[in-house]
Amino acid sequence: MSWRSRALEVAEELLRRHRGFVVSRRDGFVVVKLEVGGETWLVWVRSGPVTRRALELFERMVRGHEYDRLVLLKASDAADHVSFRRLAERGIEVMTLGEFP
Repeated sequence: MSWRSRALEVAEELLRRHRGFVVSRRDGFVVVKLEVGGETWLVWVRSGPVTRRALELFERMVRGHEYDRLVLLKASDAADHVSFRRLAERGIEVMTLGEFP
């Protein structure tokens, strides 16, 4: 299974479990907006590693959206090219599939 199809599969499952909508289905940028516990979560489902360029594009993509939490949901164990600190500085929480409600 490709990284993109894995991310789409995870996003579809999230949309079955939570009220929400698809923001993007682009390769590497599978993003959904969900209502979780009364909050609006913008969730970037990523199967591959996050590169600096991908992070920049993601930030531009979500700039116009309102949300309470911004989450990078890791759908694989691929190591990111950016640091956890860099993600945290941008307000992005990193979660694994097992940690997501």
